[in-house]
Amino acid sequence: LGKQISQSLTVGNTFAVVTTSGGKSRAQGFEAELDLAPMRGLELQASVAHLSTVWLESGTQNIPRNTMWGLAPKWTFHLGAQYRFNLPNEAEVTLRADYGYQSEYQRDSDPGRQLLKPEPGYGLVNARIQYAPPGVKWNLQLWVTNLGDKAYVNAGTGSVYLFGVDA
Repeated sequence: LGKQISQSLTVGNTFAVVTTSGGKSRAQGFEAELDLAPMRGLELQASVAHLSTVWLESGTQNIPRNTMWGLAPKWTFHLGAQYRFNLPNEAEVTLRADYGYQSEYQRDSDPGRQLLKPEPGYGLVNARIQYAPPGVKWNLQLWVTNLGDKAYVNAGTGSVYLFGVDA
């Protein structure tokens, strides 16, 4: 498998993105998902994925053999649960919680800018409550992401939306 690499270059006041051949590489892995509805209103989800990536030949980039691809954690998994029920006035309430994990990874796709030590793996918990009144086409949602306030780096950017209300 050949892979292209995009590199950001700055020469003087000029910024350019150059795409070059990264050489030969290999990716292999698996993914499995499970969805269950064990009782009325309750839904459970689980998924796991494994990805093994490695550079085999460096092409024009002098990438050391056996270097991992950037932005490609070896392991990811997700667990989710949702419970939906009706109130006496026939409004529908949905409670949802999710946990997602990814193992360590290199946060830059350019092997020349990868860190000596990959970003550590992390897990996040998210939750949501939804209220849908009967006979209308709108709902109200209260949600929070990263409920455990886990500090992590995601390609140098972060989300400013830690909680919110949607209607």
